[in-house]
Amino acid sequence: MAARCRTLCLVQVRAPVRKCSGWFLIISAGLAFYAGGAIALNSTYERAIHGERGPNEERDLRVAWSRDLGRAIDYLETRPDIDRSRLAFYGISDGGDAGVILTALEPRLKTSVLQATGIGAAAAPEIDLVNYAPRIRIPTLMLNGRYDFGVPVETAQNPLFALLGSAPDQKSHRVYETGHALTIEGVRREILPWLDRVLGPVPTINR
Repeated sequence: MAARCRTLCLVQVRAPVRKCSGWFLIISAGLAFYAGGAIALNSTYERAIHGERGPNEERDLRVAWSRDLGRAIDYLETRPDIDRSRLAFYGISDGGDAGVILTALEPRLKTSVLQATGIGAAAAPEIDLVNYAPRIRIPTLMLNGRYDFGVPVETAQNPLFALLGSAPDQKSHRVYETGHALTIEGVRREILPWLDRVLGPVPTINR
């Protein structure tokens, strides 16, 4: 069995490798890839689980994911073509849940996009999103579906948004007329302007 957490780290390259007018994402099955001016360091953070699940399994997985993210950013910081001052986190579903914890802990992230997530059932205090959301200080964009019955608007989405420690003018919640899965075009129209506003637009060059 493997625990899967869909997340990615978006970064801006110092010099675009092709003509582009801003951030551009190609998203497939919840994952994102590099395209025109931005690099998406993509990971599903899969870790095998052997034998019976112990009481600390969920905690240990989140510790491992935090270490994975930190090591990924360590690597990005070794690359001269990467602007380390413009790192963004993007998590979908379970990745969005994990993102609440990870963006509260990783100071090198400058903004985050949390998609299809919200406050869920009560969890152990050390992994309960309620205890991490108020510690998030970076600009945060939440994207959700109105008919997502796994994370309902009134009981899961709105409580998480209210708990976010980001300044009122540095957080936004966009609700689509969909279920848990959001359309690529829909999220693109929200994410790209958000990254441009918070991190600055990708310079345009012509070849």
